[in-house]
Amino acid sequence: MTTPQAITEIIRYKIPQDEAASFESAYRQAEAVLQASPNCQGYGLIRSDKDSQNYLLTIFWASSAGHLGGFRKSDLFPKFLDLIRPYIPMIQEMEHYHSTGMSGRRGA
Repeated sequence: MTTPQAITEIIRYKIPQDEAASFESAYRQAEAVLQASPNCQGYGLIRSDKDSQNYLLTIFWASSAGHLGGFRKSDLFPKFLDLIRPYIPMIQEMEHYHSTGMSGRRGA
C-alpha cells in the first residue's frame, strides 16, 4: 500500500490596488476554514515587492485526494468559496505541485 503524496497548491492572483485590502481581509477570514480542514497542512499568502498587485497563495495539502475529494467535497468548501469568490476572476494561475525532496530554510 502506498502513502498518498502531499501536494502544494499555488495560486497566483493579480489584484487591483483598490481591492487589495478587501482581498487580504477575505483570506484572513478564509484562514479559519483552512485551519478547520484536516486535509490542509498549512498555507501562506505573500505579496510582490516589485508589483504590489501580484499575490501568491500557497496551500499545503496532505494529498491530492484530501484536497480535491476531501476539502472540496466537505461542508467547509462552500464557506471558503463564498469568501474568495469575488477574486476568482483575478486568478492568473492555479496549479498543484509535488515535492522533489529538496528544501531548506534558515532561521525559520
